[in-house]
Amino acid sequence: MAFYKFRDTSIIAHIYTSHFGRQSFIVKGIRSAKANNKMALFQPLSLLEMEIYHKDGQEIHQIKEYKTSVVYQSIPFNQNKSAVTIFLAEILTKTLKDTHSNEYLLQFLFDSFTEFDLKKTDYQNFHLYFLMNLSAFLGYSVSNAKEFAVELPVNLTSREFEILDKLINNENIVIQNLERRVVLEKIMIWYKTHFDGLGKINSLEVLQEVFDF
Repeated sequence: MAFYKFRDTSIIAHIYTSHFGRQSFIVKGIRSAKANNKMALFQPLSLLEMEIYHKDGQEIHQIKEYKTSVVYQSIPFNQNKSAVTIFLAEILTKTLKDTHSNEYLLQFLFDSFTEFDLKKTDYQNFHLYFLMNLSAFLGYSVSNAKEFAVELPVNLTSREFEILDKLINNENIVIQNLERRVVLEKIMIWYKTHFDGLGKINSLEVLQEVFDF
């Protein structure tokens, strides 16, 4: 999902795995000159096949072998898509804490990101649909915008009700940039009502201002 630098040449990577849920791994030497650009494999939302050393009760584990599972065709080269992946990686890092296997969640993540990568058009609302679908795995899904509004400490306009109903039911809808920005802000407020520790999402400002999403 995400990583941070560790010592001179290593990283600690937070990865959602098939057997152990979210886990942290040390990847040694990957930032050295001899690593042959392997850091690219650990960019936000990369999909990997790994062989790991896992010990119960241990906070940080080791990766024996790793390789890419899906080579993204557009995400690394599309600034808008890259901004979305950085934003979603930050959301996932702050919300996925479970260390138990969830094959349905893993499949959802895999399918969502591969589909996003392949889309050439009509992907501007991907992150909105993704956040509403992710909420079901986090334990607080809603079936319509009225249920959403009950848990929200701010009011929704009739247009926002319409948009959210479409998002919740995975129905297509055309959304203007300003509408997208406002609806995302409402969704983030909703997320924060369920995650007290969510805090500031640093990548949100980049997503909204630099790329006008």
